[in-house]
Amino acid sequence: MVATPDLFAESAAWWSDVCAGVDTVIHAAWYAEPGKYLTSERNLDCLAGTVRLAQGAARSGVRRFVGIGTCFEYDLTGGTLSVETPLRPLTPYAAAKAAAFLTLSQWLPLQQVGFCWCRLFYLFGEGEDSRRLVPYLRAKLAGGIDFAVPADIGDEYTLAETDQRHRLVFNGIWQPGFGFQVSGVYFYGSGERDQIEAGDINRDVGEWAVYRYRENGTIIPRNSFVGDPIHRVDLRLQERIPNYLQEPPAKQLIADAQGRPAVRLDQFLDELVVT
Repeated sequence: MVATPDLFAESAAWWSDVCAGVDTVIHAAWYAEPGKYLTSERNLDCLAGTVRLAQGAARSGVRRFVGIGTCFEYDLTGGTLSVETPLRPLTPYAAAKAAAFLTLSQWLPLQQVGFCWCRLFYLFGEGEDSRRLVPYLRAKLAGGIDFAVPADIGDEYTLAETDQRHRLVFNGIWQPGFGFQVSGVYFYGSGERDQIEAGDINRDVGEWAVYRYRENGTIIPRNSFVGDPIHRVDLRLQERIPNYLQEPPAKQLIADAQGRPAVRLDQFLDELVVT
């Protein structure tokens, strides 16, 4: 075991001495303090120190060099990632990792050193920093403590979207006389609630999230828009048929026993007047 106060500050000569007699180097070190590492200036120190480590390893005759990369090196705008996804680092952390890969993948083979670069995806496990996502969720669930979320995502309960407080259905029949009957249905519904959204201000809160956070810092109340009440009337005008029960249309003679129509079509056509 070799101790050093800062392995990224060591020289290539120091690494050459340390790697003497070593067959394979697995380089898994990097600055990765949660909340800081993505944009930290220390990524430049890690990149320079990694190159010096590779130089020292090559000088001492190391046969294989394995580096640990990150999925952030890939182009994240394409959806699903694979080993075929083009590189497109968008943070200093990802750019430094990608720079280490591009440099060492070209230089180490020229020094007769085998090279492998492993890009890892969101690892978690025992001993992980409590500020990272999985340990944070586990601690909150184990302690029975509610999650702290931004005010526009939580902290507010109200009537549900499409909520309708009042509904009324009224049926009526009116006989004005002269053999006519008027019937109808009147429906009333109070206005339904709906959600108003602000423009997306680039808050990565999920595809189906409701954007209630305005650019000026205010928050749109949840389901605060109430539509106009609904008024609907369906009317029906009917004429009473004399002797309907005694002689309904279904019982009227349509054809005789031989199947001949009971209606005189020739007489009907003769009386038909086309204008």
